[in-house]
Amino acid sequence: MTTTRPANTRPLLFWRSFHPRLAAAELTDFSLAGALLGSEQGAVRAALPVRRAEFTAGRHCARVALASLGVPSRVIGVGPAREPLWPARFTGSITHTSSYAAAVVGSGDEILALGIDVEPIGSLTPDLWEAVLTPTEIQRFRASPLGPALAAAIAFSAKECLHKALFPATGVMLDFHDAEVVPAPAGTWQARIASVPRGWLADSLHGRWQLCAGLLLCGLVVPCPVTLDDDGPARAFR
Repeated sequence: MTTTRPANTRPLLFWRSFHPRLAAAELTDFSLAGALLGSEQGAVRAALPVRRAEFTAGRHCARVALASLGVPSRVIGVGPAREPLWPARFTGSITHTSSYAAAVVGSGDEILALGIDVEPIGSLTPDLWEAVLTPTEIQRFRASPLGPALAAAIAFSAKECLHKALFPATGVMLDFHDAEVVPAPAGTWQARIASVPRGWLADSLHGRWQLCAGLLLCGLVVPCPVTLDDDGPARAFR
């Protein structure tokens, strides 16, 4: 049986494809990253050199993306759950491996939540599956047309996206077993959240995945609803 796979596009084009007014930046040569600013330095002062290089590259990408939206260079701090602290009225996400970093940023008036993640292909070994997948997922993926390894990797990466998107929006930190992900061969995935964070109406979210240059890319963007409740807040929230 022939399995349809998503077209192999450049990572930067993949990130930008989620919304017409998203700004994205990437870096593969970490020696080109600008210096950390202010409190950012303290966040990785005790980190190993490879971790510091990844963090620096991610912050560089975030500043480049923000600059394309007219935001001057500024500190992008670290929150209590290690999440990036974006300027007011902006939302974004950062991801990195030891050789690739990217950041995606959008206006908070248009983007309710977003999360991106990149994983080296093959980095999620079977001995880790029980820690990040539910028993139902493990059973389902054994028969996946994508193959068990790729299906499991997409689910793990999708859950990373869910955390990055939902924690800043709700303040709730999801466990890996709080959501179940169903990847599709055509480059999409659906996640169902077992315990919906307070104030968040949707119990099912959709994202996309892509293989490119030895990397698995996953992303999730939740646009702000146009329709408003009587009290004013967007309908995605109670």
